[in-house]
Amino acid sequence: MLLLTCPRFVDCSSAKIYKYVLDNIDSSSTKFRSDSFQGHPAFVRRAQSTNSGDATDLSARQQAILIRLYSDTNGPFWAKSTNWLSDSVSECSWFGVKCNEAGEITSITLEDNKLYGTTPEELFDLSTLLSIDFRQNPVDIKFDKIGNASNLHTLIASDAAVWKLNGIGSAASSLRFLHLTNNDLEGPLPDELFKLVNLEELFLNYNHFTGPLPTEIGQLKKLSELYLMENGLSGQLPSQLGNCEQLTELSLGENHFTGTIPQEILTKLTNLRILALQQEKQPSKDGYGLSGLLPDFSALSSLREIYLAGNHYTGTIPSSLLSGSSNSNMNNVVTIDLADNYLTGSVPGSLADHFNNLNLIIHGNDLTSLDTALCSKSQWNHGDVGKYGCDAIACPIGTYSTMGRRSADNDLVKTCYTCDGIGYEAAYLGSTECVLEQKKNSSTFL
Repeated sequence: MLLLTCPRFVDCSSAKIYKYVLDNIDSSSTKFRSDSFQGHPAFVRRAQSTNSGDATDLSARQQAILIRLYSDTNGPFWAKSTNWLSDSVSECSWFGVKCNEAGEITSITLEDNKLYGTTPEELFDLSTLLSIDFRQNPVDIKFDKIGNASNLHTLIASDAAVWKLNGIGSAASSLRFLHLTNNDLEGPLPDELFKLVNLEELFLNYNHFTGPLPTEIGQLKKLSELYLMENGLSGQLPSQLGNCEQLTELSLGENHFTGTIPQEILTKLTNLRILALQQEKQPSKDGYGLSGLLPDFSALSSLREIYLAGNHYTGTIPSSLLSGSSNSNMNNVVTIDLADNYLTGSVPGSLADHFNNLNLIIHGNDLTSLDTALCSKSQWNHGDVGKYGCDAIACPIGTYSTMGRRSADNDLVKTCYTCDGIGYEAAYLGSTECVLEQKKNSSTFL
């Protein structure tokens, strides 16, 4: 006689359900046998039903698809599976499943639930699906039939195991939010992505895409947020990004882009609030990174955060930097990160006229002076300027700190230290170390 004790990793609604799991699990693995779901009552009802409009038939069809999902993604070992496989309650009461008043499934949310394997392509036969959230599960998704889910507007599978996007272009009519950050996607950005002309959010950070950012990106004119950070994309930024005039957040940092920012970006993206084009480390010895004179971004009236650290910008900081956004952002928190470039000269006092609450990051450049008008802006750099004056913007020449400035936020860095040792120097404002000789030569990028 089988002792039916439900283990902690299976949330069983009855001994009958647990017996079904035990009877159909592959003894040589932790997965269901491929044909195990065929014996479930939902499949029996589906086979017997002749009226496609019958509510019982709808439920049987939906349960059959959900059971296939359960089977293919290691269901018995999910973190939570309340009511799954139960034939005594509606599938609308199964954990993570939501339905409309007609009993049609509209969303499946199984975030961080220990799914493993590959979702069945039949999942997208749920034509009333509006959203899917499989994030934080090592699961791959087959997109071949995604067009059948003609109402699907949100697909979130970040921190998963998706490795190809074949078929995703057939979701062009409905898909608005696509989040696939931190997966196993690689190679050139596929053409199918640019068929998704209704996308409003595209998140593909932390993948392995290579090659240029295609000019077809300009076809996604409804985008408000585009995140492609930390891939291996290269070449120049396409001017067609300027066609995406609804963009509010553009994050392309930690790639291998070169050249300058196209004028179309600098003049047409007037809704942009965040622009991230930074490199994590100091200017790359491999030659990639943006270069030329630092633009002033004055036409981008909504810009509040700009990240350009680790590039090859030269020349002085423009006195008109972000001047176009000063009226809307005078009292808002604004962040300007220009660290680890090749900027020279003075930090302009005009910034004091434009912003009351600015986080200004300028360490690792070749700056030699600081307008003292900046040193009275008490809210700058998280209030540090109100406590430490000019030192909270940049350590003076001849001194250094690991942050390049004095700060109250980090217990390890509370002051700017004087260089010790014969021949050691900190020749510029905002030095992060003392060196025997200049480590940064004049840039050859113009």
